[in-house]
Amino acid sequence: MKRLILQNWNPEETVEIRTQYETEPIIPHSRKSIEKYCLEYNIDYEFVRNKRYFSGSDVTCEKLSVVDEAYNKYDYILILDVDIYVLPRSPNIFDMYSQTDFAVRGGAGSSISWKRHPTSSEIMSIINGGVVLWSRKIIDMVKPEVNRRRSEKIGDEKFIQDLFLWCKQEYNYEWNVSSLDHTFNRYAREFYDLNEPAYFLHYGGDDSKKSKHMFSTHHCQYFDTK
Repeated sequence: MKRLILQNWNPEETVEIRTQYETEPIIPHSRKSIEKYCLEYNIDYEFVRNKRYFSGSDVTCEKLSVVDEAYNKYDYILILDVDIYVLPRSPNIFDMYSQTDFAVRGGAGSSISWKRHPTSSEIMSIINGGVVLWSRKIIDMVKPEVNRRRSEKIGDEKFIQDLFLWCKQEYNYEWNVSSLDHTFNRYAREFYDLNEPAYFLHYGGDDSKKSKHMFSTHHCQYFDTK
């Protein structure tokens, strides 16, 4: 089974200067952590900078470039935001979600947080696009619709939700969606302030300035990755 971790970064297209300024210093550490992770589990890794697959859409939609024919050889593709840091000794996420069509941290802030077995629709109702696992089955299924809408102005999370609904209408097929364990998309504030366990740390969000500061000042000591 061929597996890929893919990151996209388009700073020249980033509208919010604040977001660009706060994210840029994290990227080298993010890449280094992912390279180590991929080496450990024999996973391919690609970092794409300033390359647009979508001509007019929101820059976040570059995460849906999984439909590019260049990636046809991969059975599973994991999309990671550039402000994701993979902690040492994290387990292989591909092995843990090898039986799913799609995995994402979903249902945030909704009533599914206490459910043991939420439905795919419940998971997809509110999602975070920082860590998204795509299967080849779903990539091939949505490819025509993604390409049809590649010039449309839309954000990645809304686009993914639309594709989920489109497959139900077009193919009468509901994705087998797994609710990604939060350890694989742990908001940094949850880790630093609440001591929640984590494998993948996510430094994004308007309220994460403190976390970014802690990352930049304590990175080597805290994560033992000099």
